[in-house]
Amino acid sequence: MKRKKHVIIGISGSHCVGKTQLAKALEKIFEKRTKVFVVYEVMRKFPKESLARLETQQKIADELKKEIDKALMKGYKIVITDRTFLDEIIYALYYACTKYWEEQECRGILELAKKCTELTKTYYDLIIYADNVEKIGIEDNGYRLTDRHSRVMADTFFKTFLISWKEIPIIFWNIDMKVLKTL
Repeated sequence: MKRKKHVIIGISGSHCVGKTQLAKALEKIFEKRTKVFVVYEVMRKFPKESLARLETQQKIADELKKEIDKALMKGYKIVITDRTFLDEIIYALYYACTKYWEEQECRGILELAKKCTELTKTYYDLIIYADNVEKIGIEDNGYRLTDRHSRVMADTFFKTFLISWKEIPIIFWNIDMKVLKTL
């Protein structure tokens, strides 16, 4: 059996559930043993008001792929992302429902879903789902959605999608933020 030269871990989940904190904690743990690269908050490269468009969700997926490829080309052994390609599917569905997308954008979700599903199967070895909607309060940092409805809706989409996912391992994890802060 041929050993892989790298491991890619994606952290997925609704907004403000501790994805970035978990990525930082995993980075600290793994960097003691090997070369680690963490892709933080790719979607923040895009204006907040553009996030509710299909085109932006496609660009976020492209940017995430570019960042992962860059890390692999530089020889990193572990790559951690605080968002996954699957997140783009979920947020496209969320925005289609809440922003009443036109028919053309709704049809585009299918292409985005195909693309992101293939990218997920190609790149990731493990996805950790940060299942903390009920535990962590929503923090308004001027960028995230801050209403409980949007968070629960995204969480419901994620769980519905991930429960049937069989291609790669998914860990549903209730992150203890107190423990993460000590790492």
